Amino acid sequence: MKLNEPVAEVAAPAPPGLGTSSTAPAPALDATRPPETGEESRLRSFASRRRTELTLVLVMLVIGIVATSASPVFLTWGNWKTVLIQASFVGMLACGMTVLMVSGGIDLSVGMAVSFAGMVLGTTLIEHGLPLGIAIALAILVATGVGLVNGVLAANSVAHPFILTLGTMTLLQGAALAINNDPIIGFPEGLLNAMAAQPLGIPIVVLIFAGVAVVCHILLSQTVIGRHVQALGGSHDAARLAGVRVQRLTIGLYGFMGLLVGVTAVLMSATLSSAGPQAGRGMELMAIAAVAVGGTPLQGGRGGVPGTLLGLVLIVMIGNVLNLLSIDPNLQYIVVGAIIVTAVMGQGRRRSS
Repeated sequence: MKLNEPVAEVAAPAPPGLGTSSTAPAPALDATRPPETGEESRLRSFASRRRTELTLVLVMLVIGIVATSASPVFLTWGNWKTVLIQASFVGMLACGMTVLMVSGGIDLSVGMAVSFAGMVLGTTLIEHGLPLGIAIALAILVATGVGLVNGVLAANSVAHPFILTLGTMTLLQGAALAINNDPIIGFPEGLLNAMAAQPLGIPIVVLIFAGVAVVCHILLSQTVIGRHVQALGGSHDAARLAGVRVQRLTIGLYGFMGLLVGVTAVLMSATLSSAGPQAGRGMELMAIAAVAVGGTPLQGGRGGVPGTLLGLVLIVMIGNVLNLLSIDPNLQYIVVGAIIVTAVMGQGRRRSS
């Protein structure tokens, strides 16, 4: 290189935000598309958050149209009053199961616990002649105690609650049969009249169910306990590090589930005027199906009562349509099983995406 040859100047890189930039140019805005308004943004956000609920409403509308064309009885108040009474018993269990499953737990023993608590009510009231209030209190206390036992097992064992409560389900089935192989009938007339009450034309059982649903919804969505429940379902370790008393909360949630089981057993026995060792058979399947269809994932962490209620109504509608069309009632279990599989597969696809 010659000494008098000018040296080429090398341009220093421009600082970020000045001159040329190393980042790719921002894509041009679509001039033909108007900017999204605040109302449109809120509607889009609502549709995204409530996709499961909106889908269930659409499916129910389709089923309702088909059922109405197939049977004019479907839309009558008499038909729906019966349906609502039947749904209320499973619905109370489903509301408690929602709280439990959001926390990452599950209880397969609730159906047999309803049978066992009902048999306790029947044998203490009818066979041993205890006062009505004491018999009802004993039945609810027994059911709550079963829930607390499940909670202690779930909180202090590495085994999954599915397996633990499967064992207590079998145990309770044997205990109910040990009390009496046959249904207990002959409940007091006063109790039957109380259950037949219809304030504002609505069965008292349906109103109690509505109250339970409101309490569970507020518990999950408006309280510190609800936030702890969701944290527990997200990660036990993270919840513990955040200050959540995991064992105490777990035991309390299963105890709350047991309390709802006891209330359900008393209301169902009083409404049907009988208590049988198989009265609650299959109720756990219906409750779990309603929760799963309503959008609560089986691994927990999120979910809510409104979705569970829609899932419950969908399952009840399907069962009612099968009854109105004189189709074998046992087919309902096949339909419910298929609904559970479909709901779980749909949740899996959403997680993977």
